[in-house]
Amino acid sequence: PRGGIGSRSGDRHLAFPAMAGAQPRGSSGRSLGVHRPARAAVRLPAPIIFSPNSIIQPDPGRAMGHGHKFDVKKLERLRDPERLSYLNPDKIWAVIGDDGMKTVIDLGAGIGFFAIPFSRKLSAGVLYACDLSAEMIAHLNEALRHEGVGNVVAVKTGEVEVPLDDGIADLVFMVNLHHEFDQPLQSLRECRRLLRPGGRIAVIDWAPVDSPSGPPRHVRFEPETVRDQLRGVGFEDVQSHSLLPYHFVITSRTAETEDN
Repeated sequence: PRGGIGSRSGDRHLAFPAMAGAQPRGSSGRSLGVHRPARAAVRLPAPIIFSPNSIIQPDPGRAMGHGHKFDVKKLERLRDPERLSYLNPDKIWAVIGDDGMKTVIDLGAGIGFFAIPFSRKLSAGVLYACDLSAEMIAHLNEALRHEGVGNVVAVKTGEVEVPLDDGIADLVFMVNLHHEFDQPLQSLRECRRLLRPGGRIAVIDWAPVDSPSGPPRHVRFEPETVRDQLRGVGFEDVQSHSLLPYHFVITSRTAETEDN
């Protein structure tokens, strides 16, 4: 995917990015190289059921099975500190997040590059870190234990289905994931199902421009295509943000009153 970085590989450690204004949740020190006591447990909502609203139908947005999936064998790329120079979590949170959010969902969370620093921004919330890959989930759980993070729940998903209740999220976000979807319209509908009325979605992905890394240009989406997809599945107030050098950042929201 996308997203995650930050578990251990042998004796090699990589610090998770500290974020300005982050809420402290334990003793000082946030690098994976600094072992900290576990934080106080956060009472989490009970999982989790599939919704009948997430029944999959053929997706005209892309032929089945044509998403460009990240190769888990290239996991070391997700640990590259250089990613912080062009995918800064602090900058992204300032645009898409709110410290008072109660429930945030990270789709394609990988091994925690955004999930862990964003969780520290939540004053009293929970973050569900979702991934299709069982291997990524295992790395994420290791990182959560090592960091003493108590308000992140790792969730194994299907290709489209996310096993969480309807309307639970204030924010659903994804980074470097949209081009991996086999069924982008169905996946966006699933995001809408997960969001409360007035909830926010953020789609951040590689723009079709020259970049030092990332997927081939021919699999990257034009931002206008993603905006049209969001409108097509019922999202409102679709906006683009000039924030990152190699990625588009698109936000939108559900209607204040949802008629499903």
